[in-house]
Amino acid sequence: MFLELEDLTAGFVLPCIIDIKIGRRTWGPDASAAKIRSALQKYRYQSHVGFRIVGIRRPEKSAIEPSLSPAAATPLPSYHYVVYPKKFGRKLTPENVGSVGLSSFIPMPSCDGDENSDRSASSKAVIAQAIDKLRDMSARLEIGGGKHRLYSSSVLIVYEGYRPDDQKTKSSTDNDNSTTLSRKPLSEPLPPPRVEVKLIDFAHAHPPTDGSPRDDDFLFGLHSLISHMSSLLQSGDRK
Repeated sequence: MFLELEDLTAGFVLPCIIDIKIGRRTWGPDASAAKIRSALQKYRYQSHVGFRIVGIRRPEKSAIEPSLSPAAATPLPSYHYVVYPKKFGRKLTPENVGSVGLSSFIPMPSCDGDENSDRSASSKAVIAQAIDKLRDMSARLEIGGGKHRLYSSSVLIVYEGYRPDDQKTKSSTDNDNSTTLSRKPLSEPLPPPRVEVKLIDFAHAHPPTDGSPRDDDFLFGLHSLISHMSSLLQSGDRK
């Protein structure tokens, strides 16, 4: 037996990442009383929402003035990574876990102006792809996921934050996780961004003891995530 590790961000230029812990309960049948208490204190709405946002890492244009590239006499916007830590997800409620939580991962700008319209369409394409992949994951687990119960496992969603109308010219030599890009005029419609959805963290997978043919706790969280993502997509259609 062996484990093979994979870098899920390989091939991305500016990967946008969210880690979402799935399931109404995040402790296994072998958990101690102290472990259960700790899990319950992490997020009071876990059993209601069915998932918790563990962290987000998303590139964003820096607020500083653009610098000039040595290769071109055009201003270049600088990108840095914005990180939303665990405490961000723990403060979310059932009412705003989508509108504040998920939208921090996939911002939904208004459609005013050509650039905002392009970015709105890109965000919608990301959400639509993520929903399709989550539904496929759900279908596979409903058919063949009865042999194990997943506790404290996560869904990792990664999408490409680099836009094809931005030409990469150089990378910063500083240790600030920044990348310098230059903008090119659009000559044709943008292709949909690349999106990956993966199931990760299986350290607490256990054989079933409840007699159910499905992992109902985990599927509840997965369906809840799909529902909130769908609501976010619909809110973008109304902007």
